[in-house]
Amino acid sequence: MTAVYVPILKAKAGELAALMHLKDVAVEQIIPWFDISPINDEKLEKLNGQLFPPVESYLSGVAAEISTVWKSRKIFLDMPKWATNAQTEGGEHVIPFLRNQLASFRVSADLVVDYVRWDDPVYANALRGARVTGDCNFALRLVMDSDTVEELSEEEFFLERLADISDTLDFDPALVMVMIDFGDISNEKHTMPDLVSKSERAIDILKKAGFKIFRLAGCSLPAFISQSIKKQNSTGLVVRKEMGAWRTLIVQPGLELLGFSDYGIRGPNAKETGGASNANGKIRYTIEKEIFIARGYPLTEGLKGAQHQELARLVIKSGSWAGEKFSWGDKEILRCSEGAFSGNSSDWIAIDTNHHIHSVVREVIEYRELVAAKAARQPIKV
Repeated sequence: MTAVYVPILKAKAGELAALMHLKDVAVEQIIPWFDISPINDEKLEKLNGQLFPPVESYLSGVAAEISTVWKSRKIFLDMPKWATNAQTEGGEHVIPFLRNQLASFRVSADLVVDYVRWDDPVYANALRGARVTGDCNFALRLVMDSDTVEELSEEEFFLERLADISDTLDFDPALVMVMIDFGDISNEKHTMPDLVSKSERAIDILKKAGFKIFRLAGCSLPAFISQSIKKQNSTGLVVRKEMGAWRTLIVQPGLELLGFSDYGIRGPNAKETGGASNANGKIRYTIEKEIFIARGYPLTEGLKGAQHQELARLVIKSGSWAGEKFSWGDKEILRCSEGAFSGNSSDWIAIDTNHHIHSVVREVIEYRELVAAKAARQPIKV
């Protein structure tokens, strides 16, 4: 299967609920890329009092939770925030350990190889061991930070490093997907022309190394909603620069098959834990090329969580609401607007993510069809 969309998601309650409620039409078009969060101090303290080793228990729990929504399906497994030499209490590297746990729950996981982290021999050996013992497949993640962009100018070094990864893991580059990942691009310094030019440069070199399957990823939502929508109790739009760059690239010769990815509605630098004290009520509603945001005020004040009912009404009145039949998330927005519930932060991550996935799948399919139709109308050169 060639996925229409690969969303980069946390394996958290909100995102998992979003996947659970996807319509079949969306389920069949995506492969989730799970960024597994490290075990935090609170979770570690709780697990320390139990019978089984805490890290192993935590990772086994993550695998079980993913399986409840994605059993008998494929995912990409990524652990970029864990130490490159992170191990379980039994001395096994956390990446193959979690992959094996997922397999025991009937979830197939392709392991993500991080180009930037390849220098650590422990990390490289863990991935090589997974290949030898599990005959697993891989995806390559190219983090487009300043160091990587600088290395792209040193083409010989870049190609040597790619060759070392391919040789060590014994894979055919032509069969391995490369995620060209710009991460957080909410800052104004990240422009669409800049994303396009850097992507072109990366793809050009990757092709020389034998790679043929590429995806573009980024996130235009900042870590805090107040950085985009300055005023409480207001609405606004955030341009999805990652989508604009992808649209620009796929009309170019040789890039027609470039895949699309993003970080859903929770950016790579978003805070993962904490109570409501610092959180504003908000709904992040994905539309074509943009995200419509209805921002409230701190969840500890005023109506608290009930403010979402008015925010839901703002989404419905915005002129961009897709209707209750579009997705489970849209149905929940309508229910909330009618006062059926209020929801907490995790609930709204689920609702917003569910709508987002349906919206992106539709947008990618429709734009590809538009590009193909335009190409078919072009006169044939002789």
